[in-house]
Amino acid sequence: MFIRLASNSDTEQIIKLIETCYAVYDDKVNTMYYDKDLLDIEGKYLTNNGVFYVADKDFRILGTIALKPVDEKEAEIKRFYVHPDFWGDGTADLLFSYVLNYAKNSNIKKISLWTDERYERAQAFYKKVGFVAGESKDMEDADNPYTLVYYEFILK
Repeated sequence: MFIRLASNSDTEQIIKLIETCYAVYDDKVNTMYYDKDLLDIEGKYLTNNGVFYVADKDFRILGTIALKPVDEKEAEIKRFYVHPDFWGDGTADLLFSYVLNYAKNSNIKKISLWTDERYERAQAFYKKVGFVAGESKDMEDADNPYTLVYYEFILK
């Protein structure tokens, strides 16, 4: 497995990966609304100092992670998914290490993210690597209402 930058040619595989992850929680990808960014990965993530990495094994995308600037000192993790068959195998750690290195090299001082409260495995990962949980907010903008939890990681 290796980590590489995503491109728009990866869109179909990335959407299939996220559909698989969403299905665990009875959700679906909605590229007409809240998943619209997936239709232009290069334009939404790879411009303005953002990145979108994929974990690739034998031309199959097993995981994704993106980092999008909020301002000069803060960036937000987006689209952090690992195929359920590879949960716990180190793929998430490897993807996160790439984002962390990118943030450090870009003088980012804080990494933030929002995650669905149902994603308990993800939250355990964030805490393990040093994120601190903050506020939560109820969302009504999706096919199924849900609650998001905020996390932040301060780089030293």
